[in-house]
Amino acid sequence: ARGARGRGPTSQILLNLTQKDGKTEGEFVGFTGKPTAIKDVKLKDGELSFKVPQTMGPATFTITFVAKASGDKMQGTAKIATPSGVREFAFQGDRLKAAAVTMAGNWKLRITLKEGPTFEPILKMTEIGKKLNGVYTGEHGETTISNAAIFGDEVTFDVARDRDGKNYRLHFHGKVKRDALNGTVDYDFDGMTGYVGFTGERLTGPQASADKVH
Repeated sequence: ARGARGRGPTSQILLNLTQKDGKTEGEFVGFTGKPTAIKDVKLKDGELSFKVPQTMGPATFTITFVAKASGDKMQGTAKIATPSGVREFAFQGDRLKAAAVTMAGNWKLRITLKEGPTFEPILKMTEIGKKLNGVYTGEHGETTISNAAIFGDEVTFDVARDRDGKNYRLHFHGKVKRDALNGTVDYDFDGMTGYVGFTGERLTGPQASADKVH
């Protein structure tokens, strides 16, 4: 399912739920971009509740979700407990279809900064089972991506690097359609934060190879 997330214009999160032997478990990909196991999961009579611990910089807080599920829809409230008090907001979610997509291959990304230059880094992705790995090559060389996850036809991953005593981080959240990728990038350039859109084109990979055959 997906709901509210991040600083981008669509404010989306990703929630991956599984059930085994009557037990519900899951992973949450939210504000930090890092997949986090949910805790204290309860599911009864269509009502789902769970908690998610999150850490952003020096701050640590817990989000408590309570929602009603009906078919492929979910809606409810989320409470964030912070040192300054509790914030509550409404959210809704849609079940992602289990699209047969893959990120494997080489991708040429295009990122245009607001009132700034355009970057075209290369992303080399591999998949082993459900594990997603990759290397991001930009103007400052190669960086191994982290926190990579794919849910249905949506993918998220981070590019984090230290340079000259400064830190920068890019959090990508995009949707895959055949050999095209588009979405948003939340960025943090040593404290300067914001978001921009991005697009991507697969240069090589399973889908691209199949298209060339035909």
